[in-house]
Amino acid sequence: MDVLRAPPSGQKVNTLALHTTPSLCCAAALFDRWTEWEPDDAAWTSYVRLELRANQPARARAVFQRYVVCHNVPRAWIKWAKFEEKQGQVRDIIFIHRLRSAGSKK
Repeated sequence: MDVLRAPPSGQKVNTLALHTTPSLCCAAALFDRWTEWEPDDAAWTSYVRLELRANQPARARAVFQRYVVCHNVPRAWIKWAKFEEKQGQVRDIIFIHRLRSAGSKK
């Protein structure tokens, strides 16, 4: 699991290639731009829900990875862990807990 690594500076994720309908494609592109401004929790949660509605759990996971970098607070990490629990990814929950624990020691 490649965690906490943002794309290189100036490089954008091609959301157009990841979504099949134009409306989802445009919405995902807007959310990508919006998250560059580090919005509040509600925006990140809405972005995750969009990806899940598009049946893109890997993209939702990537959004959570960016979310916890932007908002390094327990609430964000708990949301990510609950998402992984719903996805049946027990190993990822343990991994998230270890990442959070390691980050809080600094």
